[in-house]
Amino acid sequence: MRIDPAIAGLRRDPAPQLSAQAALEHAREAWRASPGLATLLEDLRTYGLGADFAACPVLARALGDFAFAQALVDGLVTALSPALREHPLGHVPLRHQYAQGLAVLQLAQAAGATLSLLCYEARGHGAAVAKTVCFAGGERHELCLAGAAEARFFETLREEPQRAELACESRRISRGDMLAFRGPHRTKIVDRPLGRMVLLRVSRDDPVPTQAREYRIADGALLHRASGDRAESRDEMAAAVLGAMGRADAAPVLADIVRSNASAHLRWQALRQALAL
Repeated sequence: MRIDPAIAGLRRDPAPQLSAQAALEHAREAWRASPGLATLLEDLRTYGLGADFAACPVLARALGDFAFAQALVDGLVTALSPALREHPLGHVPLRHQYAQGLAVLQLAQAAGATLSLLCYEARGHGAAVAKTVCFAGGERHELCLAGAAEARFFETLREEPQRAELACESRRISRGDMLAFRGPHRTKIVDRPLGRMVLLRVSRDDPVPTQAREYRIADGALLHRASGDRAESRDEMAAAVLGAMGRADAAPVLADIVRSNASAHLRWQALRQALAL
């Protein structure tokens, strides 16, 4: 296996990597300290604590004024680019993820609100078209900064225990478009980016998370439910792991969860694993 000399050098001596990381973190903090951004981050916290979006004027401007939003992102690129040119193997100190043509870069988080950049990219003609749609709670405001995409916008008109009546509208998202999704009944699927599409997004979790529901688009059949509470999802996974490990000493703890006021999903998982143990 070929190992690039630069990477081999970092393996021998980690000091340059530490210097690179310090330089990139300094660049990130310089961006966060730039004029106006501190106020935007305060608005993000205020919004995350439950204020109306319209009551956070700088945050609302970032998602409604294209020039202001572009300057916000340009400031980040301007701050990070020199550090990356000097340290090309450095790690940008912002949480990020990539899956199936969607890249997400988390710019900031405060209370229950998050400011992110999303990039959708075309995956070729062989890419599968989504056959299911997932509805979750929370609130999202988005502004298209670049590119365009064909998308479907869904709404649940009526929900029953095992199915839902879905409404669907297809339309193109393009540069300058503003989108808003509030509550657990509206969402979108980006089907076909025309090259790449970049969105700036502000999102906020519900104070009491609602369940996510996944429906089959063809007939509205309910395929899956999942807790919207991260802590509860973690506890469900922990119960499953304890059961798989055969940890009989965990049975009393699981029995306590069964008798608690947790959701039916968590109590059922705890009951299954307690009985198995």
